[in-house]
Amino acid sequence: MTVNIDPDDLIMLILESASTGDGKINGRTTIQKIAYFSVSGLGIENDYMPHYFGPYSPSISSSIEELISIGFVEDKLIITNKGRKMYSYFLTDDGKVYSFNLAKKFKTAFSKIKEIVDSVEQISGDRINRISCAAKIHYLSRNSREKNLDIKSALTKAKSLGWDLGEKQIIKGIETLQNLKT
Repeated sequence: MTVNIDPDDLIMLILESASTGDGKINGRTTIQKIAYFSVSGLGIENDYMPHYFGPYSPSISSSIEELISIGFVEDKLIITNKGRKMYSYFLTDDGKVYSFNLAKKFKTAFSKIKEIVDSVEQISGDRINRISCAAKIHYLSRNSREKNLDIKSALTKAKSLGWDLGEKQIIKGIETLQNLKT
């Protein structure tokens, strides 16, 4: 499936998908990884590149900031139990109207994005690290010349991208990736 959705609309569809749950996406890393799996699953052109927490898109980051500045998305700073700063993203009233119409316009793509958002929400435990590992493994696999990426190759390729992944993290990433609806 290939669809032409720009980064702004993708963020709006992701947040619209979350609105059936608690209505928010917690964490920049989480929204980046949901967007990553969405563009991969929908065949959308993207600018994802290796970054500390896995594939990262400057255009997704810019879109989030733009949507906040025009009043479609709101962010709220949260201090986690471990004292970390995290942003929670959710739609404003104007954003809800716009995203509802987008969901109707991109009905099939929205359904796929919703599956991804729901499957990410079902990951228990240390969700951010698990989803980051899964995205790293996915990125390594998609950008590998090898048909089946084994653990040794994944370790080597991860290290070449500056990702400090251990064997257990790779295994957990593969398991998480298999449970995601990508």
